[in-house]
Parts: sequence; C-alpha cells; structure tokens
Amino acid sequence: MKQNFEIRKAARETLAGSWGNAIVAVLIYMGIISVIASIPGLGQIAFIAIMGPLMYGFLLFFVKLVRKNITDFNFIFKAFNFSGPNLGLFGRSLGLYWLMNLYVFLWSLLLIIPGSSVRLQHGFLSVYRQSRYWDFGSTS
Repeated sequence: MKQNFEIRKAARETLAGSWGNAIVAVLIYMGIISVIASIPGLGQIAFIAIMGPLMYGFLLFFVKLVRKNITDFNFIFKAFNFSGPNLGLFGRSLGLYWLMNLYVFLWSLLLIIPGSSVRLQHGFLSVYRQSRYWDFGSTS
C-alpha cells in the first residue's frame, strides 16, 4: 500500500503544468455555485436542480485532466446535455446525484461518522465509475 507522501508526489507529477487550468476550473465551479446559492428564493431551487450535473462535469474535468491531460473547460458543462431519453446526460447525472444523496442519508441514519465516510467514498467514486461507461461523444 502506498504511503501518503507517495500519493501526493504522484498527484503533483500528474498536475505538473496543469495547475493553472485546475485552479481556473475550481474558480468557475465555485463562482457558479456562489452566484446561484446567493439568489434568494429561486436560488435554492436552482441549486438543487443543477448541483448534480455541475458536480458531475466538474469531477469529469479532473478525471480527463489527470488521465489524458485534456484541459477543455467544456467538460464542466458536459452534463447539461438534454438530448436523448430521460433528459440525456442531465437526467442521468441528476438521478445519480439524488441516489448518491439518498444512499448517504440512509447510511447517516446509522451514525454520523460512517455516513461521512460513505459520503466521501460514493461522492467521488460514483462519478468516476460512470465516466467510464457513459458515452461522451468524440471529445475524449
């Protein structure tokens, strides 16, 4: 099993030369969340509606950045594709987000600490796993 310093070293090597793009992606993501959450009334509803697809696209950006060094910021908005059955990728990513939150909530009923652990496990791994199987077109 790798030690923490080895994992950090590998992460730094993977992001070498891409730190600027990673920071810009984080700023875009945080900016969108902040603006939407600050709108009184309607902002909370919009936040609930777009958080799943936005989080999916944000994590997909980093998966593509680490795997293939692709820094296309359009990946952040990739899940806002409504074509196809059930609202396309938007519906699937929103459904994945709600199922993930339901699963975490049910685990949280047992105890607070195991629920937080499951949140970390499934919050990132669900998107990572699905990014392998869903078709993203020719931009990969």
